[in-house]
Amino acid sequence: MPGTKTTTKFFILLLLLLLTTMMAVPAGAEIAAGCHCFRQRSYDPEAKFIADDYILATSFNSLTANIFNISKKQIVMLKMRGGVHQNDLLLSLRLSHDFGLDQQQLLNLRQKDYSWQKIISQSKPLSEIKDNILLTMIKSGKPVNDLGQEVANSMIADFYNAPKKEIEKLRLSGFNEKELALFFLLVRNKQVKPEDLVKQVKDEGQSWSEVAHKLDITPAMAGQLIANYGK
Repeated sequence: MPGTKTTTKFFILLLLLLLTTMMAVPAGAEIAAGCHCFRQRSYDPEAKFIADDYILATSFNSLTANIFNISKKQIVMLKMRGGVHQNDLLLSLRLSHDFGLDQQQLLNLRQKDYSWQKIISQSKPLSEIKDNILLTMIKSGKPVNDLGQEVANSMIADFYNAPKKEIEKLRLSGFNEKELALFFLLVRNKQVKPEDLVKQVKDEGQSWSEVAHKLDITPAMAGQLIANYGK
């Protein structure tokens, strides 16, 4: 029957379209902070900033995964499907790692609009700790951005064995945690002088993927180098 044939052709075309779309997405591709996979994951000299989002995201996600023994896929899924903000994710991972708290329970409380100050106040052992910088900041009601920055600074300092004051100084000059994760990889892996790297990015306007490209590091390699760092 004509109607049946038309319907069959429609479903076949729809199936082919779905298969084509699925094949176009690279396996294991990281997800941007929106709702799509990174489309540009290679350095392009004609559009030198186009791969920066990817190289910075994969660097920081790899750093987080390495430190807290969590898969990058899980990190991405928590951010995208779980709607977890990066600062809350970092705080939950740090508190879980350092004090044995249940990470998912912490995130569940945050989704119920509990402040980190209130969450910590419910744990008597944590309320009695006096010499921990992060806990002191939480108890004093510091903004979540400040708390997340403290966790990220400590992560980078410990991971790369870098002075925390140096990281804080670079922060003041305009570098964020994603940039610092890649910054210290380039300094440690390629023995680049920090001041030269600052000059290339801040004064000369080079992109992060451009700087890495000149050091023979592709965006995908950056994430893998951090994943394997110190192992």
